[in-house]
Amino acid sequence: MTQRHQHSRYLWPAILLCLPLLLLLLLCTSAHIYEPGAHPLLSPAWARLQTRSRGALFPTPPRFGSYGKLFADAARPQGGLHGVSCRALPAGLEAADLIKIFGRLGDKEYVLENVEKTVASGYGFASYTSARPKWIVCYDKRSVTSEDCGERTQTAKWKSLFADNEILTKEEFSEKLTGLRFAFPLGPGFVDIRPNDPPSSMAVESFWNAIAGDSSEIQKDQFQDTLKSWSADGGETILWEQFTDIFEE
Repeated sequence: MTQRHQHSRYLWPAILLCLPLLLLLLLCTSAHIYEPGAHPLLSPAWARLQTRSRGALFPTPPRFGSYGKLFADAARPQGGLHGVSCRALPAGLEAADLIKIFGRLGDKEYVLENVEKTVASGYGFASYTSARPKWIVCYDKRSVTSEDCGERTQTAKWKSLFADNEILTKEEFSEKLTGLRFAFPLGPGFVDIRPNDPPSSMAVESFWNAIAGDSSEIQKDQFQDTLKSWSADGGETILWEQFTDIFEE
């Protein structure tokens, strides 16, 4: 047997032994979690993936480690209240009720006030997008134009509450809120919620008290100002974490 054949004899077993180690390294070395659809260069297949994580607000393409983390998160078991990050809630208020409200008010897109360009390529981003509702945006409508991705215009989902009247009574607000279409948001873990299940009356009551206090009606501008006061990014958006703070016991 020649020396070349001897080398080939041991090469393939060594490669086969290394492949599982490389795969394990790929899954375990993720430093960031990136949101499917957050970057326009990602394929449509990535946009259809539903991650179990909070995602990230970075417009740069994922690294190899990010893919590993994405699949690791997708492999987590579903059901129950695991991963639902809530503070201590008042008695009788369920985390699922908060999800039902956030999923009715949240948007899948956040249009930036000004175009942001990446350092590496100079690509100008006009908005961030998510596979699931991630932001309750604090603006009612916004439009911005980027040379790279064109014009992005968005009307906040919550604005439909005031489509017929800019002043709502408590009863009107409750009816319109529960009537909004629900989509499971990004942030909490997965809970068994049917799309047509409305939030409990106690949850709607608690949300009303947080927004309007003892008042019997609320104006659109007052609602918007309250959203901005809950925001942690200068009055732009509310994430799941900030939303749960509203109901803290």
